[in-house]
Formats: sequence, structure tokens, C-alpha cells
Amino acid sequence: MLGDRDTIAAIATARGLGALSVVRISGTKCSEILRSCFVSKSFDPLKSHQAFHGYWKEIDEVLVLNYVSGHGFTGESAAEIMCHGGPVVTNMILESILEEGARLANPGEFSYRAVMNGKMDLVQAENILELIHSRAPLRSKQALKNIKGYFSSTLDEMEKEHIYLLAQLEASIDFTTEDIQPVDQQEMAKRVEVLKNKTASLLESYNRSVKFKNGMRVAIVGKPNGGKSSLLNALTGTSRSIVTPIAGTTRDTIEAQILVSDQLLTLIDTAGLRESADIIEKQGIERTTEEIETADIVVYVVDGSVESTEEDVRSWESIKNPHKIICLNKKDLNIKNVDAFLNFPQVQTSCVEENGTADLMEYFKKEVTQANDSQSEVLVSTLRQKQELEISFKNLSATLDLLKTSESPDLISFELKNSLLAIHRILGKDLDDKIMDKVFKEFCIGK
Repeated sequence: MLGDRDTIAAIATARGLGALSVVRISGTKCSEILRSCFVSKSFDPLKSHQAFHGYWKEIDEVLVLNYVSGHGFTGESAAEIMCHGGPVVTNMILESILEEGARLANPGEFSYRAVMNGKMDLVQAENILELIHSRAPLRSKQALKNIKGYFSSTLDEMEKEHIYLLAQLEASIDFTTEDIQPVDQQEMAKRVEVLKNKTASLLESYNRSVKFKNGMRVAIVGKPNGGKSSLLNALTGTSRSIVTPIAGTTRDTIEAQILVSDQLLTLIDTAGLRESADIIEKQGIERTTEEIETADIVVYVVDGSVESTEEDVRSWESIKNPHKIICLNKKDLNIKNVDAFLNFPQVQTSCVEENGTADLMEYFKKEVTQANDSQSEVLVSTLRQKQELEISFKNLSATLDLLKTSESPDLISFELKNSLLAIHRILGKDLDDKIMDKVFKEFCIGK
């Protein structure tokens, strides 16, 4: 980003009417602007992390939070002005700041400056965005962990191990002509293997992280008219899916989301499983098959008010997803086919009775709890981080192969350095304008 030395300002709260709004300032002119615009009996620009009451010119009664250079979010002299909400007052305050020599901040520029001034690393900055975009408590909790530095500390440990191993290799290169014991490559190989396994574990965590973001996917499948659409509507408390007595009404996947034990679940109403000559319905059935394969949970809905057939059982058994359950629907009409599915996990539901989906919700809670119990403490949160870890993993694999065949320290060191550079790029230590622009372009102005 250009103009890193400029004083910047922006509205930090969402636009529109509200009780309060916040305007942020950061940069060398911050104290000068406050002295010029802020009228307060108690204001002292040397006092940091204190709130001062007063008036912003003739615009509004405000509270100003002052941050002395080195102590605030950006690491620069900064301030936050809390004024009455509403676009008119807020814009007038912002315009008065710009008239005093500040410029409008670029998207994410406050966080960008925090990274550049060493107040946080790039991983922590990315997770601020994750926290803002969070739609479920579990995602926000994980983002907060990474803002606190859980992932960063893991990467710091990996960086230190890389540096130690490189130092050993450099020593081996420098003293090859001397009568000095060369580095134990077997011991190095063991340590590189540990690094490689740790990297692999982090890469695996990315898929779990995606579930935090997008929710666990629950495919609701079964024969036509079993009550799949009614079940989705009952679970969401909406009329998301069309329900009719005509078989084959749902010809495409329909999605809706619910929150279960702080986890987002994406429910997918699918086309009924049956043979069909209808081209559109056949495409819908193909999509149902795809959803079954990729879903985190499969709910196989059966009309419990009619006798089941061997075809029903075969269709259930053909589902290879291990996280599946039979849902005997329409229990208000008396379930008749319990025996056919006696040896399989099952729940009974009713889409017309109050609390008729309680047992299915309890099953969802167990699945969510089980998934969360297996979560590692650290999760890779962005695709950029994952891609850099893949590079590191590839270089570590090459390093290990070279060590096992006792290749020259120069070659081994080359691969290990490239692995370390990938770690540095994740943390933002190897600054690249393209990487920084890619990260911060998604931020809103004011963050």
C-alpha cells in the first residue's frame, strides 16, 4: 500500500442509523488533528488508552480514545472518536479530519499498518477478517485463538527448527575441509520428519477449518414423497422447500442453514432417489449422489407410515458415507416399518407435531460434538496459508529424501531454505506487495 507515512482516517462502524458511530485516525498528524478539532477540558495527548469527553468542533458531543505512538492497534499515534450514530454527523466528523490533512484510509489499511509496525503478524491480521465474517460461534472462537497467536506460535516453533537445521548444514558446509565431525544426517532426518508430519497435520486441519466457515453439510436424501422437503422446512422453521403430494417436486438441491451447538449446519434437500426418464429430474438425482459422497452427515428419509421394501433397505445400504442415519418420518401417522431398519441407526420424526424433530437434532449435536472433539488446537484458516504449507511440505519431503541418500549439504540446505521461506510468507516476514494486497483487499475501510 502507498503512503504508509500519511495520516489516515475512516468510519469504522457500519453505515446507517445507530446509537453510536466510531471514526478512526492513525498517523503522525493524529495529535495535531485532535488539538485542532477536539475541545475538552481534560484532554492530554500524552495519555494513552484513556477516554476524554468533549466536543468535536461544532459538530457533536463525543468521547475520544487516545493511543500514544507504539501502544495502539496500528503501532502509530491513533485515536477513535465515538459520536452519535447516523451518516450526517459521522461524515461531518470524517470530513473535518480530512480537511486537517489526513486522507481516507484504504480497505484494511489500519490492519496493514499494524502488521508493518510489528503489532501483529499476517496470520493474526487474516483472522481478524475471519472473525468479522464469522456466521457461527465456533468459527469466531477459532479465529480469536489465531488472533491471540495460537497458529503463529506453532509457525514460530517450526521456523526455529528450520533455522537450527540450516545452521547445522551451514556448519557442515563451512568446515568440510577441516578435521571436524560432520553433522549427524540421521538425526537431522528424524527432525525433518517431525517437521514434515507437523506440516501435514496443519494441512489436514484446513478441511476442518472450511467446515467452521461454511458449516457441516447434511444431505437429506431418500425416495420421492418421503418427506424430505417437509423435514427441511420443519428443521429450519421456514417454507424453504416446496411441498406437494406430487412425487419428484424437488429436482435440484435446495440449501438452508441452522445453528447446532455453535456449529453451522447446511441442510441440503435433494431430488428423490428413483429411476426417471425425465432429463431434468435425472440431473437432480445425479446431484443427490454427489451430495451423498461429499456430505458430512447423510439423513436417509423414509415414509414411516407405509411398509418398507427390500429396495428401501438396499438403497440405504448403498450409501457408503459412514455418518448416516435413517429418519423414519411421519411418526404422527404411526410408524409401520421399524423392523425393516431395526439393525441400523435411526430416529423418528414428525414434521407436523411440536418438537417432532427433537431426536434428529440430538443426533446432529452428537455428530457436531464428535467432530469438534477431534479438532486440533490450531487450524489453518485461509487458502493462502494452505498453499504456502503445501510448498513447505514439498520442500521438506525433498529435504528428507536428500538426507536419506546422504546428498551434499548444499542441496539439502537449498530445499530447507525454500521451506523456511514459505513459513515466512505465511507470517508476513517475507513481505511481498502482491501477497499483502491480496490479503488486505478483502478488508472493509476502517479496519
